[in-house]
Amino acid sequence: MTLRNMALRKTALTTALALSCGFSMLAYAHSGATGIVKERMDFFTQNKDDLKAIKMHFRNGDLDAIVPLATQIRDWAQKMPAYFPAGSDGKPSEASPQIWLDFSGFERAANANYQAANQLVIAAKVGDSKAAIKAFKATAATCKSCHGVALEGQAGWRDTMVDGRRLAPPHDKSGHTWHHPDALLFKLTKYGFAAMIGSDYKVSMPIYDGLLKDEEIIAAFSYIKSTWPDDVRQIHDKINDDYKLNNAMENSKSGS
Repeated sequence: MTLRNMALRKTALTTALALSCGFSMLAYAHSGATGIVKERMDFFTQNKDDLKAIKMHFRNGDLDAIVPLATQIRDWAQKMPAYFPAGSDGKPSEASPQIWLDFSGFERAANANYQAANQLVIAAKVGDSKAAIKAFKATAATCKSCHGVALEGQAGWRDTMVDGRRLAPPHDKSGHTWHHPDALLFKLTKYGFAAMIGSDYKVSMPIYDGLLKDEEIIAAFSYIKSTWPDDVRQIHDKINDDYKLNNAMENSKSGS
């Protein structure tokens, strides 16, 4: 593998993790949770709200407003492992069992989240927009490692709603990501489900327009697609071909 290909793969993986964070963040307060499980769910809810607010402040160019929000994310990351004691993995917790199977790995992930958020605090304080955006992407990516799942989606994603929002679907062959053409997946990711489908379809995934470059979104889906088995990739390629053909036919009919 060439250095360039390795760099491209690393970029694709990093961006895919950032997208996965949006698709699979388990940050909503679940009914029935009590004690430390409820407390950590509340912290994750606050984390989700902070990330959304930070994105808005980036759009408005208000780096000063990002500092206290990033500080909250950083401070939560620092104390996060203490909120996952042994025996707290039962329902209604949605935390991945892998946390307790590899707790030292979880602690490293939480520390990575802390370091990324701290870099965001530093960059925002000095007014370095480029560094702040880079740190924000890293923060979003590391949050997935702490309270998300890989490409298999959230348990109950087909028929369960939390706070009126749909749970995160898988990106592996068991899900429906590969049922849709690249063009639609790109638009859903960049502009959001509400813009493409309607405000009644509520999901936890944020809108990445202005946050990720087009090529980064494409790289993320390239990575996701690379994890599919050959038969699924072939079907998805056929879906893309059919979509392009249908679009060409429609444009021909309209004279455009």
